[in-house]
Amino acid sequence: MTQVTVNLTDTFEDWRVKTNQICANQGDMATLTTTNKSSLVAAMNEVDATSGLGNLVEDTSPELGANLDVLDKSIITSTTNGNITITPDGTGSVVIDGLSHPQADGTTGQFLKTDGAGQLSFATVATDVLGDTSPQLGGSLDVNGQSIVSVTNGNITITPDGSGKIVLDGMSWPNALGSNGQVLQTNGSGVLSFTNQPDVSSSTVGGDISGTVGAAQIVAGAITNTEVDASAAIAQSKLSLSITDSEVNASAAIATSKISGAVTSITSHGLASSATTDTTNATNISSGTLNAARLPATIDTTTVDFGNWTITESGGVLYFATSGTNKMKLDASGNITVVGNVTAYGTV
Repeated sequence: MTQVTVNLTDTFEDWRVKTNQICANQGDMATLTTTNKSSLVAAMNEVDATSGLGNLVEDTSPELGANLDVLDKSIITSTTNGNITITPDGTGSVVIDGLSHPQADGTTGQFLKTDGAGQLSFATVATDVLGDTSPQLGGSLDVNGQSIVSVTNGNITITPDGSGKIVLDGMSWPNALGSNGQVLQTNGSGVLSFTNQPDVSSSTVGGDISGTVGAAQIVAGAITNTEVDASAAIAQSKLSLSITDSEVNASAAIATSKISGAVTSITSHGLASSATTDTTNATNISSGTLNAARLPATIDTTTVDFGNWTITESGGVLYFATSGTNKMKLDASGNITVVGNVTAYGTV
């Protein structure tokens, strides 16, 4: 189209000529393809109305040519209770504010979790500690009257991290093994540690004990009658003391096998009337007297040993022997038989 320039200095005639020239250059309105040819404005309005969409709903396959800026508006649906569906193509994901959502639904009861790098995924909720492979406490564990137990013969292991210690009821336990034979000791401030046992074998003792720990002895006189049980059996070799009459019960029966050494004196109060004698050797009585009432009426024996001589009863006959050879016998009829000479009225 030829451009016609109209100047402000043009005369009316100039303007008329130029305007007619413009109309001539535009052609006849009858040649317009629009339906409405009544005027140029009507034709242009018809072109404007048919050259684009009056509403987005008229586009059955809309595509964005750039980012959709909602300004201060919202994306809503006018359909009652209608859903807003966002479906990416193929393996694409729905990304909302940098978070990539899963491309498929999870199973019943699962929840969304993030990997910390913008990727969301479905995961199963741990309904007990067993299902949590790395459980952590969010607060103090209250056992609520219950116990912490293990499976059959299973250990219960408590392992603090690094140089941390196990603290039980305020007592801090060592975090390393001690040596064989060591014992636990406290510093009095709640800290336990392993230490060697003190060697007290050479330490001295006092009080009723004398000597060292390794060779202790009871001090003489430290044990009195009241401290010995009536039924106690104490070997004579362990005793270095004397027993007085008042310390022996009147009904006591002491076997001669339990008495070593010589019996120096047994008086009328030395043996109870019910006491019996065993085979007490006469040589053990070196002095004093033995009350006849303390001896039995008969001696239940067939041989009396006098040292060099013995008297033996056999079949009602008494045999007198020396050095094991019979020298004389006395029968029940009073007859005396000797192996040597008999001297009458001699001097003995």
